[in-house]
Amino acid sequence: TLRLWLEETPNPPYQRSDAETEYDSALRLQQDLYRAAPQNAGYAQALARTYYNRGILRYDGGDLVATESDFREAVRLLEPLAKQEFESHPIETENPPSHDLARVCNDLGVLLGDQGHSSRAQESFERAIKIQADLTKTSPENWEYKVELARFYNNLSFLEWSEGEGNLAAQSNHQALDTLGELLTPAPLLEKQRAMALMLHLAMGPSKHPEFHVMFMHLGDEYVKLATEYFTSGSPDAASLAIKALGNVLPKVAEPDRTRLAKSYQDLQKELQESKNKRKQ
Repeated sequence: TLRLWLEETPNPPYQRSDAETEYDSALRLQQDLYRAAPQNAGYAQALARTYYNRGILRYDGGDLVATESDFREAVRLLEPLAKQEFESHPIETENPPSHDLARVCNDLGVLLGDQGHSSRAQESFERAIKIQADLTKTSPENWEYKVELARFYNNLSFLEWSEGEGNLAAQSNHQALDTLGELLTPAPLLEKQRAMALMLHLAMGPSKHPEFHVMFMHLGDEYVKLATEYFTSGSPDAASLAIKALGNVLPKVAEPDRTRLAKSYQDLQKELQESKNKRKQ
């Protein structure tokens, strides 16, 4: 809670050290539980989750060495649990170990990319994507899995872009957009109430339900990033398509994010017009 407060609230009444102290206290308790019952998968998974949450806190504080240590420990704890999950094919749980493993692999990929270890970062992103893609196949009705899969693809695309792999970056980015696009149309396997809610949302405009708002907000952000990248690569026609898609998404985004994205839309439209004027000269 303190970590999220620090991330989201200006001038919170706590410091990063306060959150780390709480994580340290949790780790001591969880380590005792795990040592007393190492066969207890729940203890191991909870311990791993605390490690990678503390790693996120340390990453935000710029301590990359400690961050990597926490992420690696989380991976070490989760790998045998995910393997056991795969081999035994258990009944779907709310948060299976493989889901946590995919998340920490993605976070590790971000960290390795920041450290300049591009090939290792790519391997970590690709591992996260494979695990998450398998989860979406197992539970196609789970929206969280798909949103996170899109995020993992997007992170990979930025890494590829930074390495000068424009074609690969475009493919990964399109995978992200396609995954998010699947959420815009209710699939037959979605439970009836959620499908009805989405159809009402599409028909009546923005909903205050955070699940819908966040979905369209992320999609809008993806179109902004894609248009910007196309301008950078000298492809204004492709950027025009992304801008048009952003305009279609805007009415479905709730405030205050709609205003923010509308400003980006206007700036991109202006850049597109300037690009057209230059080509006419």
